[in-house]
Amino acid sequence: MIYRCYKETNKDYRWYGAKGIKICDEWINAPKLFEEWAMDNGYADDLTIDRIDSNKDYSPDNCRWVSNEYNAKYKSTTNIITVNGECHTGHDWAKILNIGTNVINTYIRLYGMDDTIEFIKRFLNNPELATMRKRNESFFDLYMS
Repeated sequence: MIYRCYKETNKDYRWYGAKGIKICDEWINAPKLFEEWAMDNGYADDLTIDRIDSNKDYSPDNCRWVSNEYNAKYKSTTNIITVNGECHTGHDWAKILNIGTNVINTYIRLYGMDDTIEFIKRFLNNPELATMRKRNESFFDLYMS
């Protein structure tokens, strides 16, 4: 936390300190208080600290311990896509549809969020169409044409 927020040479500083993210005075001024908070709030060696609201500072009311997998999955750059009331990341939608891992995120970049959501809806409503895909045809072209 300290390096991310206060050391300009840290590779992650641009995502934290440069954006104004700080560590609360309580934790900076009394590291023992951070240790006590950590132990009282589920610290484990295989977990990482996560800010609940990525626009707010590191503080007792805005931090929790999460797995590295969870932390990597829900970064500020992660697209959460809601289709028919279900919310998933692009990666998770690709798994649900049984298509390539990065296909949905690629479609968002190429065609935009609205068309990608429409693609997912059409795929969910007619999954057997995927088996009729021609060799060099994209799933998007198949479902959106």
